[in-house]
Amino acid sequence: MIVALHYEDGPIRELIHELKYGKITELAEILAPWLAATWERDGVACDSFVAIPLHGKRAAERGFNQAELLALGACRKLDLLYRSVLVRTRATESQTGLMRPARQANMYRAFRTKRAVVGLTCIVVDDVATTGATLEEAARALKDAGARRVWGLVVARG
Repeated sequence: MIVALHYEDGPIRELIHELKYGKITELAEILAPWLAATWERDGVACDSFVAIPLHGKRAAERGFNQAELLALGACRKLDLLYRSVLVRTRATESQTGLMRPARQANMYRAFRTKRAVVGLTCIVVDDVATTGATLEEAARALKDAGARRVWGLVVARG
């Protein structure tokens, strides 16, 4: 997993919170360049970026997927392809407050792919990673669909 910033830094936590819950989607355009710069510095050659998807109900409530906005913004900066290939198969409870075993159980088989990604190197983008359980399950779904390599890229680590 490659991390752009630290969540404990007050301003980063506030920016991510306002993006997700304050619905200030323009903040993705501030955070995405950090992702792009971090990937340019620390990343590997890849075929595409893939965002962690929201469940349909959560996406309808929020009106946008923050991970997708971040991935799209980073792709524009890096001139890379974005693929919308992951689907959340079920609504999961919020990971906030859960310990690692509960997070892993909560995310178990929570994703599938819309199509094969045979031989591709995919970069899974999310806003925050704490234990990595969400990224691990997304990577499992991509590998099951034939991805050669999967990396995680997050704005911050909690």
